[in-house]
Amino acid sequence: MSGRVVHVDVQGQKYAVRSELDPAYIAELANYVDQKMQVAAGELTTADSVRVAVIVALNLADELFQIGRAHV
Repeated sequence: MSGRVVHVDVQGQKYAVRSELDPAYIAELANYVDQKMQVAAGELTTADSVRVAVIVALNLADELFQIGRAHV
């Protein structure tokens, strides 16, 4: 895979994302995920980052499904 490496921060962890997408867009996506993780972490009684990530993934999947259903 070609593309440039964009460095982002999610939940205090730094990630190097290789993509051909606009770096500003990658940063925007990372910021969105970070915000979702902050909200989920605040609502869960566990500090387990994997559990928080799974809850966020489910919430994001729900958002996508709802958008898909709205366009049917």
